This record gives sequence, C-alpha cells and structure tokens, in this order.
Amino acid sequence: MISKFESILLDTGVIRNMDTGIMVYESNGREIKVNYLILEYSDTKEVYLYKFDDTNPPYHDVLAKGMSECLEIARELAILDLNKQIKNYH
Repeated sequence: MISKFESILLDTGVIRNMDTGIMVYESNGREIKVNYLILEYSDTKEVYLYKFDDTNPPYHDVLAKGMSECLEIARELAILDLNKQIKNYH
C-alpha cells in the first residue's frame, strides 16, 4: 500500500521511484537503526538517513544525505555523512 506522502511525490512526475523503511548497519561494533528515504530521479538518486536519538538529553537527532547517479554510492555517502555527524556529538 502506498502512503499519501509517497503518492504526492510520485504524482508530480519528477520522482521516478521512492522507498522508505528502516535500515540497520554496524558502526564501531554497535548496531545503529536509522529510517531511510530513497528518492530516484531520472538522472540522480538521493538517500536520506535519519537517526532518532531517544537517549538522555540533550538529544542529537541526525539527518544525513547522500546523492549520486548510482544508488550504492549515494547510500555510502549518506552513511559517511551520518557517521561524521554522530562522531561530532560524542
């Protein structure tokens, strides 16, 4: 089933495809869960990763982005950005 948000984005005709979900990856021996949003345009892919911080204040939610013609490169760039931002908070 497609959400209203996805329907609105896809109906514009600018976005060819999109995907959302939860991704788990390992960083420094820890499993990190992040929400992801993948937007596929005709000439490029964008990957957004969102890490929700529900630990003790101050909270450090992180939104990272990767963009490339290749989905795997966009994903890796987003992960690098996410790791960089997380490292800056610790």
